[in-house]
Amino acid sequence: MKRFLVDRKTESCLVQIAFLVFVILQLALAWRFVLDLHDANETGVVRFSTIEIPPYKKEPRFILFNAKHSNGQGIGNWMHGLLAAHLFGMEFDRIVCATESYFPTFALGFQQKRDADLCEQTTMRALLRNKTTPQMHSWNFNGGPANSECRFKDLMASNHKAIIFTGNTYPKWARVPPQFFDWFYEPTEQLKSLFPWPNKDHPPEVVVHLRKEDGARDARKGLDNETLNSLGTQLSAPDNQFGSKPYLVTNYGLLADQMEQSFGWTGPHWNVKVKHSAMKKTWDIGQNSNTTNDKNDVRAHIPEKELQTMMGWIDWFAIAKAKQVHHTVSDFSSSAIHWMGSDEYIDSHIIWGIDSQTGELIEKDEAWVGALKSEGSYPIPLIDRPENTLTDWRGKLCKGANVLQSRKVAKGDAVPKKWKARKGRAHRKKNIDLKQ
Repeated sequence: MKRFLVDRKTESCLVQIAFLVFVILQLALAWRFVLDLHDANETGVVRFSTIEIPPYKKEPRFILFNAKHSNGQGIGNWMHGLLAAHLFGMEFDRIVCATESYFPTFALGFQQKRDADLCEQTTMRALLRNKTTPQMHSWNFNGGPANSECRFKDLMASNHKAIIFTGNTYPKWARVPPQFFDWFYEPTEQLKSLFPWPNKDHPPEVVVHLRKEDGARDARKGLDNETLNSLGTQLSAPDNQFGSKPYLVTNYGLLADQMEQSFGWTGPHWNVKVKHSAMKKTWDIGQNSNTTNDKNDVRAHIPEKELQTMMGWIDWFAIAKAKQVHHTVSDFSSSAIHWMGSDEYIDSHIIWGIDSQTGELIEKDEAWVGALKSEGSYPIPLIDRPENTLTDWRGKLCKGANVLQSRKVAKGDAVPKKWKARKGRAHRKKNIDLKQ
């Protein structure tokens, strides 16, 4: 009897010790996560790879960002798509791969800071060619809701090793952390060598992006002479809070000449035709372009098409690194601003024209800032949204039969006829198009 009591006491002590060890381990993991976030704020890089994958995830899972086929989309749409992919990745513990094979233009400007070895080319090609790899498509055009939260959440939380993602949006944009782009990417050395600003480590503080329209159907506010004169006067005033001349990014070289001559603005003065458009349209380079015949100039050894793409990335990066941005309506500039954080990390304004009564310059908030002001808060991340609040591709709640329908389709079942009729084309199993 005495021995039995001793054994019971020993067993009780062992249980308490085991529980204590478990608590200590959990606290250690939590503390390491806090340190990772602190490092992110201090250095701009988050070491998500140091956070242990839960036991049921025996190996890393991926989101493969596929922008190989442009489908008429420009840098702005693709960069918003890559941003959405990284928000999904952060929430669902997936590594995002934007490889040279499937986003070739991006590789001309930027390189991964982390997990590049896990996104090794041959592995990614094999996964992309695997017909069983599920695909997600999310676009904010072509009519109807852009988001299918129930499908997205199910798929991202699944055990699929990889998901191929194509699109330009996230369902009801959640908050983007400050300097988010810097967590994952940095300019290549070749791109840095082309930076046109005097000190390559200090990009311009005040950047203006004036996006010339592609044609009559692409009219943009804020490009009339009255608006440009008001903007030029306002930003060139002595009380400019940054004490620096505005740096103009534009796809119209003659406009750069005009603002430099009238207000002393600076700019890159590219020596090849500038392209910010998805319509394969280029504009004149302007009279003050930095042309060169120097064979030692790095630009002399880069094919013109590649150089044109790299100059576009430098313009995009200048916007992303600015402290203040004024821009006409453009996905090119809004994507750069959004990547750097939802909480107005960059003081940005959309140029909207002149008030006909007061003659004052009209500028509007970015779309996500306007939504924040009207709603009071950003939507919570998709992973935290309760099941009974999720909406399907029609914008209706995913409940009852709707949930069953959406999840049957997610598993590769036949698409209901009314869905096919709405989308206007047939769908293959395990490759469900979600332009919804």
